[in-house]
Amino acid sequence: MNISVVCTSLNDICGIDKTILYQSGVNIVSFLSVGSSVDTLKNALKYSFENSDGVCVIYSKQSWSNLQKAMLMEFERSSVFVEAKTPYVIANGFQEIVEGVYFDTVYDKPFVFVSNELKEGINIDIISSLFLEKLARVGIFDEQIQSTDSVFIDEVETVMVTDFANINRLIEPAKQNKIYTTKGESPALSLFNTLQEKNATIVTAESCTSGMIAASITDIPGSSNYFLGGCATYSNEFKSRFIGVNTNTLNSFGAVSKEVAVQMAIGVLNNSNADFSVAVTGIAGPKGATKDKPVGLVYISAASRYNTNVIKKVFTGNRKLIRHKTTKFALLFLRDFILAQ
Repeated sequence: MNISVVCTSLNDICGIDKTILYQSGVNIVSFLSVGSSVDTLKNALKYSFENSDGVCVIYSKQSWSNLQKAMLMEFERSSVFVEAKTPYVIANGFQEIVEGVYFDTVYDKPFVFVSNELKEGINIDIISSLFLEKLARVGIFDEQIQSTDSVFIDEVETVMVTDFANINRLIEPAKQNKIYTTKGESPALSLFNTLQEKNATIVTAESCTSGMIAASITDIPGSSNYFLGGCATYSNEFKSRFIGVNTNTLNSFGAVSKEVAVQMAIGVLNNSNADFSVAVTGIAGPKGATKDKPVGLVYISAASRYNTNVIKKVFTGNRKLIRHKTTKFALLFLRDFILAQ
């Protein structure tokens, strides 16, 4: 795994041994010593996130407050600590792994925070294990899942447990079909594996995500065997002209409605030879909301040649986060729809 290191002290590398990390499978592709101002931290975190598979932050006590502000501004993540469990589950905030070392997932990428006070005393195996697949990643698809043994968060997020054998124990039997992976696969890869298993083809119609779903699907090598194409129908005119959404439906219910989402899914499917389709329409914000249709409202619909399904979600976060959550949810919603056929 390629990671970036961000240090909040201009001249401190905190004893991180690049050679040992590399030997364990973790390669440092960039090292940024940026100081501790909010703006520089925010920019460094953004750059590191976009140019690597994970981020290691070397922090000082003095920088912790500004670091949390930067994480909140860029990723809407804050240091809400989850009570440790055995096996522990990471959800909705940082988990303390050992004293001075914290872990979080940001858009499915691992973030590790290491105190610079640890110096050479840090166990490098602990750091490397957090970036590798020594932990089982479990995706939760249903915000209603709750358990006295674990902590789950709403919408589509990533939780992690320390032992594969304990995954099923943590989740009620009736809810276990809501897990989409126990091997760390992304939602797109999980969908790809389903398409491969079923030998099924798909198409997409996107409004608020405007191509993000299609891009996620085609990030997977071999997706051309199953993904035929997609439409980014942002305006009402394009929804009507290119995928056949009825203008009366648009006028009566509005572009962000379950009726339009269903017609988008049916329309793009009818204009293709695909077996299945998925469509999304929503309000990513920050503008465009009304009293009845808040920012974060999204309708997601899937269709086959025989039936359709649609779901209403209200996602939280900024524009980027809402679009990201919609994309993940749509991929898994389509996967579940295909498996139910």
